[in-house]
Amino acid sequence: MLRGFRWQVLVLVMALILFGISLASRMGDNNNPQTTVPTATLSATATNPPTVAPTDAPVVLTPNNNGINAAANIPTYKEAL
Repeated sequence: MLRGFRWQVLVLVMALILFGISLASRMGDNNNPQTTVPTATLSATATNPPTVAPTDAPVVLTPNNNGINAAANIPTYKEAL
């Protein structure tokens, strides 16, 4: 009847046994995590962080290519799949 399926039945039985053991160990622990109440309270007055005034306008840097084709100097990976 189960000539060719012996190893599959054995694996199924072992899986059921391991599942039962894991379920029993999980049920036996009863280690429910305790919810802790935070002890820190919010301050009555909110404090704003100090603001920093901008000093100068940002400087825009331009690449120095000295008349050379900048696109030719960029190394690229040319081989595709």
